[in-house]
Amino acid sequence: MNEANFVKIKKDLLRECEDDWIALWWILAKVRKVCGENCSNDKARALVMRLVAELLSSGKVEAGCPTSTGGWKPWRLSHPAALTRIEAEWDALGEDPDIGKELVWFTASPRVRPHQ
Repeated sequence: MNEANFVKIKKDLLRECEDDWIALWWILAKVRKVCGENCSNDKARALVMRLVAELLSSGKVEAGCPTSTGGWKPWRLSHPAALTRIEAEWDALGEDPDIGKELVWFTASPRVRPHQ
């Protein structure tokens, strides 16, 4: 994936986060779609983690999970700790995240949500 595609995906993800929660598997699917068949599992994962790291460190996106009542529960972790947790949970899963195997969700941080 070239840098222009990476930047485009990052902008698309931020826009999606402003409208809804997105799961890690959704980011992985976007990366695989752009990378195509030549993208190994390791490369796709590295790109996903780079995207997540850049989005979290920007302060525009936060990690967490939806609640059973339709709310949002943010992770109360530093960005490095959140990345470590995502990596550990992905390793423990033993496969790629997918629908029904969500490890983490993302949404725009409160300061950038358009409706607030």
